[in-house]
Amino acid sequence: MNAPCKDCKQRRLYCHSQCEKYKNWKYNYKTSDREENVYTDYVVGAVQRMKGVGRWG
Repeated sequence: MNAPCKDCKQRRLYCHSQCEKYKNWKYNYKTSDREENVYTDYVVGAVQRMKGVGRWG
């Protein structure tokens, strides 16, 4: 997944704080990343419960 600023003609120093394309891309990327982390945590917890491993050990 590449950021939209790869071949951007308006790219300059510190442009990410003002670029709407980049802000939208970053929001969508972080959202999918959070969803993946939630799912991964669920799977790890389920496997640990099946093995009988407690939360702290």
